[in-house]
Amino acid sequence: TDIDGFNYDRYIKKISIKIIKFNDYGFRPFKIFSLISFRREIHKYLESSDLGFRDDSFVWLASAEASLGVGHKISKYKFVFQCHELYDKVIQYKIQNKFYFQNSILNVCPESNRAAIFRYWYNLTQNPFVLVNAPYFHPKEKCLKIDNPQNEIEIYNLKNKKIILYMGQVSVERDITPFAKAIDELGDNFHLLVMGAYIPE
Repeated sequence: TDIDGFNYDRYIKKISIKIIKFNDYGFRPFKIFSLISFRREIHKYLESSDLGFRDDSFVWLASAEASLGVGHKISKYKFVFQCHELYDKVIQYKIQNKFYFQNSILNVCPESNRAAIFRYWYNLTQNPFVLVNAPYFHPKEKCLKIDNPQNEIEIYNLKNKKIILYMGQVSVERDITPFAKAIDELGDNFHLLVMGAYIPE
């Protein structure tokens, strides 16, 4: 993502970024080796630095998947736990998240309903901090250029339609078929526009 000069100087220029690659062995049963290797590298890096120990530093786990990658050993450090989904149908995550919610210095989620649910589920003393899942920096201009020519044509063809926008993953767990059928009954003047990746079953 391009970062304009102002935001680069303000946020990125003073940040040191360390990338630790997750080596995917491909064959599903071997992914445990990917996880072990990744976890070893993460903790090797953390132990060689003072991140998570200094007053001005902490480790930010940006997803439930990230917490699975670092394991319970992360509790040695000050860490923030960010959880985007409820994982109410993924029991493994729902159970494992309890440890991270209850041992972090701060919990973060994208909206207030999930914050209240997490507080109830995990017996938290307060709701997680809400950090909305939306751009914080935007040019705030209309009719921005669309980079993909095919998308530009399709959007142009909708210029006189009333667009109902769905943004997010499309999967079996997020079946938007009833939503689409309801919009179809509104008539030709309404169009459902879906922005998001399809996650196969």
